[in-house]
Amino acid sequence: MSRHRTHRLAALLAPTLLLLASPAAAEPPEEGPAPSVLAPLLLGPWAEGLIFDLNANLPVLDLDTLDFKVFGDVLLGLQGDQFGVVARGGITAWDLAGDVEVADTTAPEGELDLWYTSASAPWRWEARTQLRVARYDTTVIRADGANPDLFRDETALMLRAHGLAGLRYTEGDAAFAVWLGAGVQHESFSLLTVSPFAEVQTLDRDDDALILNARLRGQLPMLDGALVLRGRADVLTHTLTRSVRLNPVAPPALTRADQLEANARLFFDLELLRVWGFVPSANLGLDAVVQSAGTTMTFVAPSIGVGVRRVAF
Repeated sequence: MSRHRTHRLAALLAPTLLLLASPAAAEPPEEGPAPSVLAPLLLGPWAEGLIFDLNANLPVLDLDTLDFKVFGDVLLGLQGDQFGVVARGGITAWDLAGDVEVADTTAPEGELDLWYTSASAPWRWEARTQLRVARYDTTVIRADGANPDLFRDETALMLRAHGLAGLRYTEGDAAFAVWLGAGVQHESFSLLTVSPFAEVQTLDRDDDALILNARLRGQLPMLDGALVLRGRADVLTHTLTRSVRLNPVAPPALTRADQLEANARLFFDLELLRVWGFVPSANLGLDAVVQSAGTTMTFVAPSIGVGVRRVAF
């Protein structure tokens, strides 16, 4: 090979060699150690700001309905030094048992999240906007077996818009942040009841309400960075329409209920197995729902799951 061709080859390889040799960023824009430098090379320059988080909980047997519930969430987006946008989808499920009825609910939801973060460090303030759509699909079952309904299903479609303000602290690969927010919710509710005599009854209702929410995030590297403990918690309070049957012969009536939804997860990110910036993880957590409409019903359940992420907050 001629000297001229050798110089040309060295000039072409120099930027790649310098990138591979450079250390990881000391302060990631979001949670988690800085992504692998191989990802931008293999996936393109846009991948340097890629956010990805996928989690699936192990199936849980519902003793009231004798079926298995599978739930989890996935997040995908892009971020810059001071801004970001992500889309998230997820599904949760719970049972609320009253004196005579059990409400079995499945709730898929989607969310678009945009934020702006100040440039100061290590403390930063942050403003977020969240747009959400959620569907609460509830089947109501008589706990005593004397069911006056052949079928009774409640569907509540929720359109939500939140604004949040928060404070973030970052020191190296350790990070902590808290946000508080409020917003509005529009609910489109539909009730379908079928009696044992094939009588069909439908009721529809629309309502607007105030919602409050909070979120907490944190992470701490351990074992010289081979393991990262990452925590997250989310709380949402809102109102929704529910149906109640005051006696077996009267048709169901509609009422408003206050509901609090909370979930917390502790993730064990196996940084030692990082590939292209993607990190496998295991998680333990707790889910809780408290609903109050005259009487208070509570659902609390532990969870265990696995996932993979690439810089998630």
